[in-house]
Amino acid sequence: RVPFVLASVCRRWRTVALDTSSLWTFIHSPKHDIAGTCVEILLERSGVATLSIAYIQYGDGIDPILEMIAEESVRWRDFLWIIDGPAPDASFLRRPFPAIENFVIKTAGRGDHEWTPEYPQYLPFAPRLRYFSSSYDNIFLAGPREGPLPLSFIHCRLFGVPLHSILESLQAAPQLEVLELYVGQPHPDPTPLMPVFFPNLRVLRWFLYGEALSLAQLIRTNTLREVRIVASMAPVMADLFSACAATIQRISFPDGRVDADLVPHLRSLRALERIVVSHKAVISDSFLDALTTNQDLLPRLHTITVNDRALLNPPDSGALVRLIKARNSSNPSPTAPSKISKVTLSSGGIPNWLKAQVDHMLGDA
Repeated sequence: RVPFVLASVCRRWRTVALDTSSLWTFIHSPKHDIAGTCVEILLERSGVATLSIAYIQYGDGIDPILEMIAEESVRWRDFLWIIDGPAPDASFLRRPFPAIENFVIKTAGRGDHEWTPEYPQYLPFAPRLRYFSSSYDNIFLAGPREGPLPLSFIHCRLFGVPLHSILESLQAAPQLEVLELYVGQPHPDPTPLMPVFFPNLRVLRWFLYGEALSLAQLIRTNTLREVRIVASMAPVMADLFSACAATIQRISFPDGRVDADLVPHLRSLRALERIVVSHKAVISDSFLDALTTNQDLLPRLHTITVNDRALLNPPDSGALVRLIKARNSSNPSPTAPSKISKVTLSSGGIPNWLKAQVDHMLGDA
């Protein structure tokens, strides 16, 4: 709206607005009868400048206005596509995007993109791409690529995609810093799998199911600072935990049971400072008591968060109080573990009396 308003103020401002192509480079999805005309004007007056696009998709089919914008794909720099409804066909994304830097699709729809050996390649040419996020199932950066991409962030959801295709796509992002993967049962494939090393990977958030769990041995790094996994995945994370024992500072469990069975798999994380339990996860007495009785277990831990719908088991547990007392007692030994300095209990399933007691113990009451 801004460039149109400026151009309507007076003749002088109209001249300035028409001569300033950068004013016309942001395109969103206007919801009125002249939307198509507005977009045509923006495309024309922006000249050859790169475009930033934020588009909300309504209905099942591709909006003709979005197809019009796709004709200028060589100028796209930023693209946000919010799909409000069933995921429509995304074939327009098979064009070259030589200027794209940030690419985001947000949708709750699953889409109908089942993997086949002739699977389409989206964004086949995107040499400047730095940020890729797609919650549209199976839209990912399938290889092979002409060369490495400057990607620092990848988020995608893959179902039925062979592991070698996933690894091939990740090989195109050697400087990756954040990786978020949701991988369902991969398509069987005899292709030999080669591990991929990421020298700068800081954040790993993934949900792996079935044969996809083997990715835990194929993604390698020694720089992780944050990990988010389902609790049941901890055993297959042994190699990554060992390689990043001195760097991982935060671990989050959005699902599963955090109990004493996890202790052997987390023991190597000597730099861990924060544990977050959220969504459908449960943290048990047995895990908290293991931290209480083993002073050398997670010695730098100082923050525990239980939020969303996560639960303590049992809900009236005294284990958390015992842990705080044990870790926060006066102990001048240089080998003593860090004190528990912050506990956040925002889950509705935790008794208010326990929240108040913990707040008092930490001096917040």
